[in-house]
Amino acid sequence: MLRIALGLVLSAVRTWAYGWTDSLYAGPTHRFTYLWMGWVPQPGPLGIRVLVAATGVAGAAIALGWRTRLAALVLLVSFGWIEAIDATTYLNHYWFVTLLALLALVVPFGAAWSLDARRRPARSSRVARGWVWLLRFQVGIVYASAGLAKLQPDWLLRGIPLRFWLPARSDVPLLGPLLRQPETAHVLSVAGAAFDCLVVPLLLWRRTRIWAWLAVVAFHVITWRLFPIGVFPWLMIAMATVFFDPAWPRTLLHRIRRQAEVAEPLQALAPAGAPAPRWRTRLLAAAAAVWVAVQIALPLRHLAYPGDHRITAEGYPFGWNVLLVERQSSASTPRTSCA
Repeated sequence: MLRIALGLVLSAVRTWAYGWTDSLYAGPTHRFTYLWMGWVPQPGPLGIRVLVAATGVAGAAIALGWRTRLAALVLLVSFGWIEAIDATTYLNHYWFVTLLALLALVVPFGAAWSLDARRRPARSSRVARGWVWLLRFQVGIVYASAGLAKLQPDWLLRGIPLRFWLPARSDVPLLGPLLRQPETAHVLSVAGAAFDCLVVPLLLWRRTRIWAWLAVVAFHVITWRLFPIGVFPWLMIAMATVFFDPAWPRTLLHRIRRQAEVAEPLQALAPAGAPAPRWRTRLLAAAAAVWVAVQIALPLRHLAYPGDHRITAEGYPFGWNVLLVERQSSASTPRTSCA
């Protein structure tokens, strides 16, 4: 499910249909680069179009599970390149996609329900529990960090920025008049913070998992309807299924077919009868530990900077500060006239 969702999100057709290839990537003559990323080459209009096309092709290959690791490498290079050249196009779900593409280089995303699995049927279609928990952590850190970022007076006590945003959405049928009320912003602010902080534990607990996932669906559908946040809601709805038993698609299919066959359980990293070498297991465990530490440190790095990171923007990107602030700006070149 995660692999298919990742591939479908990266449709180049959507980028071209909305005109983003020209307006966001190929059109600007000046770009604001990330700190320490000024060395990234700035492709011209043709280069941008090639990168967007490569992203679309790689996304389709990942969704189909065809040459999955190679497709993930192409996606990481092309999509990462596009995003690295301009800080103004940063979006949380673009960063999330970049991280998933990097993980797809090592996580066996193409082990099942893929063209790779059909091409190499002799290989096991089972996935190690360690990979599943690493992906659960990656999804969980998004919600946990977003929840922690909302635990501050502006969000919880003053209902800011929802107090400014919701009245502008008062054209929503039935709920429109309610969105004009200041109390609604306060209630939804507290509810949003509570959701982000509690949804991961509730997804981890089997008794509340299905209800927590339904809450994920409701929450993201509502935010998609109220705010222009692109494909992020649909991506997170799909990604939250990683907290289910990894064999749930197969189990569901068997139930639909009314078969009594039980889905295959998870197994160790290596195929049965051939345990993975100890050095490999230790290397993967060390790499996973470093990955987890970095993912925890990135959202917290703003604490090392003076001032409010919502204002200074120091340590703000890559921290899962979802719907925390809104910034708008414009710039123009002054015109001079000759007397």
